[in-house]
Amino acid sequence: MKRFTLITIVWLMPLITVVAQSGLSIAPYFDGRYNKSKDVVSLNLKGSTLHPYHLMLYRSLTFKKSTPDIEHAILNDAKLAIDKETAHRDGRLLYGFYCLPPTSDKAPLRYIFYRRTANQTILAYLEGTATLDALKHMFK
Repeated sequence: MKRFTLITIVWLMPLITVVAQSGLSIAPYFDGRYNKSKDVVSLNLKGSTLHPYHLMLYRSLTFKKSTPDIEHAILNDAKLAIDKETAHRDGRLLYGFYCLPPTSDKAPLRYIFYRRTANQTILAYLEGTATLDALKHMFK
């Protein structure tokens, strides 16, 4: 019985991370399509590694090129934000930190981090109890 439970949990783990961003416009970027791309670095962390940062989940994509379609998705999800900090240049989003409400009473807060430079674009999705100020300090 223990073996069956363990196998079931391991099998369901990828589904948990897919559900994490569900309902957000950025969700399609984390569906795995960029995992083997040479122009994208994908990082997925969860568990005890993140506990000191008061996080449960960290997922990021670093694109070597600027991708305006991500910016559209970010701006759409920003409408849900309960706290945010942004900067724009030449009418485009330069960076944004967004705190989104939890999906339920017992769910953690959700965060989106976005940063665009001439050489790369970073998109990160996080879940946990950290404050937005603590995360901004961590990313700077």
